[in-house]
Order: sequence, then structure tokens, then C-alpha cells
Amino acid sequence: MTSEELLRAIGRSDSKYLQEVLDHMNGKYSQKRKRIWPRLILVAAVVALLTVTAYAARQFFGIMDFPGNEANPLPSQAEEMIETRTEEGTQEGVSYRLKETLTDGGQIVFVIEVQANQPEKYFLVPEMILDTDSLRNYGFDSDLTLPEYREQTGLTPMHVSARIRNTEELGIAAQSEGFWSLSNDTAELQVYCNAASLPEGGANVECSVIACEAGGDVEDVIRGSFTFPLEYETSQWEEYTPQEPDGVEGFTFQKAEVRQTELYTYIKVYYEEENDDDLLVFEIPGEELKEGSGGYEPNTYTMVLDRQEWEAEFTIQVRSLSRDVLGTVTFTK
Repeated sequence: MTSEELLRAIGRSDSKYLQEVLDHMNGKYSQKRKRIWPRLILVAAVVALLTVTAYAARQFFGIMDFPGNEANPLPSQAEEMIETRTEEGTQEGVSYRLKETLTDGGQIVFVIEVQANQPEKYFLVPEMILDTDSLRNYGFDSDLTLPEYREQTGLTPMHVSARIRNTEELGIAAQSEGFWSLSNDTAELQVYCNAASLPEGGANVECSVIACEAGGDVEDVIRGSFTFPLEYETSQWEEYTPQEPDGVEGFTFQKAEVRQTELYTYIKVYYEEENDDDLLVFEIPGEELKEGSGGYEPNTYTMVLDRQEWEAEFTIQVRSLSRDVLGTVTFTK
């Protein structure tokens, strides 16, 4: 099975939810978000498959060609919306600079270059990497594992990561990160998230860059940060009404909202559920979702599709995680 086939089998969630796994493991979220977890568990098992394609050595991977994007490519029109950036910062152990950003008022993607300030001592690796992983999966010109490479070079691994801090303010339920090594002491990180409805007109993104020597104590963690502005045009949400609000047993649908951006079509479904113990997936029959999950708003489900023109009505399908279809409901303007 290819990574593309595997992604299709689990609903194309790919690595966008990996950060949610980390945050739950770290106890950051007390809020119950049961609808994300099943996809997270599947993603954690397959995320290593997303970066196995070999890439020629080069000095910079931008947003459009970052390794791993081929599993869930950006629309071609995104290239014209990418902004080159100059924000940067430094801490005792690492320096970092923002290189590119992309947003359509719903999605945020950016690439950061991180560099070790002591290249004679460290080599950079992703935050989550197994001792059995081949380093070639992460951009190294080597098939050695992490322990083998450490022994061969005499260098110490430094785990690096980046993430958005003000997620609640921006309405971000989950974020993911990609890693690609350019050299022992230089790597690029791509952060990707879907907020669906960012503040109108623009927002400030607060980003943390974290580095930790392998085996280091908590007090040894290096934490840097910087803030960068994003500007974008936001379109209005259009409201749709369910034809049969109680058409799916156990549910009452209140409304759906559709928003078109230059890149994507966002759909938010509002509902009440009698039995909140079930793990569910909402989808559009015949359409491939870029993403689908619950979020910060209770009893809502957000779907993201490549931009398309909508008619006066559309139908969503509700199914269980085991793929049993529970029913459909049609929404009209």
C-alpha cells in the first residue's frame, strides 16, 4: 500500500493532526475533543510514510515543494499567494528565521529555517524520531539510524520543533509540522494548520521555536519565540438550512455555513447529538476532503475541500469511524 492509498483510507488526515497528539500527551488540553482522536491515532502510526520520497540536495525547500506535500498538495494558485519573510531570532543554542508564509484567511502555512549555533557539537533532528528510523526519511544523505549516525559523527542530536502558540485566539484546533534537513546544523520546519475562520482582515501569529539536546533535562530546553503579522481578505460565511433537521437518527442539525476562499471551500456544520459517545465522520458524498474534524466550537464539524462552486444545496453524509453510514442530510440556501 502506498502512502497515498493509506491516506485515502483514513480520510486524508495525514500529519496535520500530529501536533494534537503531542499536546494531548503533554496534558495541554483539558477540553474534550473526542472527534479528533481516532484520526490522530491512525496518523501517528503512518506519519513516517509521508516523507519517504527522495529529494535532490538543495539549499531551500519552500512551501510549495516542501517534502511530504505530494501526499496532500496545495492548489496551484497558492504559489502566487506566498509571501517571502525576514523575521528572525536567536537563542543560546539555535538561530531561526521565517522564510515564507501562506494564508487564505482559513489555512496558515509557514516555513522556518533553524540553525544550530554550535555545528561542531550538534546535528538537528525532528522532535519526534525513532531510533529505528532511517535519517534519509528526514533529508539526511544517509541511511543510518539516529544512534548509528551519532556514533559515526560524534555529534549530539538536538531535537527542534516549531508551533503556533496563540491557537485558541486564532481558532486552531490542531497543527502539524514537517522537518527536512539541509545539513547537519541546518533544517527547515514547515508548520501547517487550519483555522477555518481567522479574525477578519488579519492576525498576529505567535510562534515558538523549541530545541532540546537529546537526553537533556527540562531546564535545558531552549525556547525562542517571534510574532509575525498575516494579512488576507476574508469572505463571508453563507448560511444553509437543513431540509430535514432530524433526518439522521440521534441528531438534530441546526445549520451549515459555507465560506469560499481563493484556495478552499470551508463548511461548518452545527448540530446536536443525543449520544455523544460515538466517534463520527462528516463528509460530502463523491467529494474528497482535504480535512475534516471537530474544533473548539462545541457540536460543530468543519470540512475543507478544494475550492469549488456550490449550487443552491448540498448533502452531507454522517458515518461512524467503522464506515457505517448513519444517514444523510441536505442543506439549502
